[in-house]
Amino acid sequence: MIEDISLLPFVVSIPAVVLIGATIWDIVCRPDLAGWRKAAWAAVVVVLPVVGTFIYLLSRPFKDPAHAPRKGNQQSAELIAAITAHESGTLSDDAFRRAKNDMFCLADHD
Repeated sequence: MIEDISLLPFVVSIPAVVLIGATIWDIVCRPDLAGWRKAAWAAVVVVLPVVGTFIYLLSRPFKDPAHAPRKGNQQSAELIAAITAHESGTLSDDAFRRAKNDMFCLADHD
């Protein structure tokens, strides 16, 4: 019985940490949030982990077309098309970098 109680913090904290991490990842990857709004949401989630996460998830738009997951083949096809256009010279270095960052949910560091 004592062994079961000692595992309780791990059983509860591991899913909580995964949920908080996924929430922060979602905040970082959202294209409709900019600078300070991302920072504010991340701060709320870090300072108030459980409450902040649920507030964020409940206030987030239900369907966000810009955040819809892409299928692997579609993303691969888009990447191949971007590489081909870049190599042929029809896509500039800057436009290729932006397209690549959008595909992989990376931030632009200008």
